Amino acid sequence: SREYVTEIAKRGGIIRAEGSRGCAWGRCEFCAIQYKYCNSINWRKFSNERILNELEMLSNYGVVSPYYTDEDFVGNNFERTCELARLILKNKCSGRIRKDLNLYVDMRIASLITNYSEAMLTELKKAGLREIFIGIESGSKEQNKRYKKPSAINKSLKALTLLRKLDISFDIGFIMFDPEMNIDELIENINFIYLAQLDTHDSRMTKKLRIEPGTPILNKYIEKNLLVGK
Repeated sequence: SREYVTEIAKRGGIIRAEGSRGCAWGRCEFCAIQYKYCNSINWRKFSNERILNELEMLSNYGVVSPYYTDEDFVGNNFERTCELARLILKNKCSGRIRKDLNLYVDMRIASLITNYSEAMLTELKKAGLREIFIGIESGSKEQNKRYKKPSAINKSLKALTLLRKLDISFDIGFIMFDPEMNIDELIENINFIYLAQLDTHDSRMTKKLRIEPGTPILNKYIEKNLLVGK
């Protein structure tokens, strides 16, 4: 619904958009994405034409900085993402989309460490990419295994290096604490934060694991009597 877009934009609020649904990985233990879209974890893209039409509409409303709600903006489809970036730039040049429009998107670490990543990000930055959210989640190997995160510490470091090289702002998802962690894992997390130069980053790095209904990790914690109350 876009009924209140004009008022939200005038007040400096967040305007959301989406270019896809689902996640190319979709198996993290703490994530409820499979229940968000009718028990489907497959990544499904919207057409570039639909995305452009929505950006044009938002531009006409006076929106400058839409936030994309996609859990996985790229979804392993680098060619489609590059083509979308080029089309956005083309439509900015023609005046269909306002020139100062910029984008906030979510990406997986896996999308930032391929041979195509730098070229894709360069295209997106030309089109107005301002910030990327990435879920690193942990600097501990064992903690990541419990979460079933596919990313490893070296991959996270590689992704951060590329974003800094291209001068692209980023926000971090990080889960410092969970009910099964130990002191060694806490030390690994702290060491990783310093190694990744995130100790002065403005993301909150000391979050605890949020337990959501319907997630695999919830059922495990119930079986292990690690939950108290509803």
